Amino acid sequence: MREMIVVAFATVGVMGWGACDSSGGGGGDVEDASTIDSSASASDTTSSSAGEGSCKGSGGTCEYVEATCVQQLGCTWTPEKCTGIVDSCSQEYYEYSCDSRDGCYWASSYCAGSPPSCSSHFDIYSCPTLEGCDWEWGKCSGFRLPCSSVSTKTTCNTQVGCYWSTE
Repeated sequence: MREMIVVAFATVGVMGWGACDSSGGGGGDVEDASTIDSSASASDTTSSSAGEGSCKGSGGTCEYVEATCVQQLGCTWTPEKCTGIVDSCSQEYYEYSCDSRDGCYWASSYCAGSPPSCSSHFDIYSCPTLEGCDWEWGKCSGFRLPCSSVSTKTTCNTQVGCYWSTE
């Protein structure tokens, strides 16, 4: 008899219960709790079903480009952006370097003004021109839900590594 650990999961468009095989022999596949057969062997796999068929496959991690990432249940896309803290105008000690900085001006014996924030620069070309700013590339992160947690054919077929099976 194998032990089962029941877990709950929820994300955009999908909510349900599942269970993990904790016997150590099955790799920890998540199964739909309503279909668990306590007499099943560790090599059996059961997936959630909705009508005719079920979603199967091996899913994966959240490491995709934006268009694919936003479709993957459990993944979140963080857009690219200019980040950091712009060096203040008072960091400039010479008139020529002060006057060459955006938002700064020479006030007879010191550099004054307010440079624009890093977040006001929306492209990779203008961001690094500000002292203290760096370009952060967009990234896909999170935890992919297993294919077996998807209950509709349409959603299943949009998940990388998942497919709809009528067997």
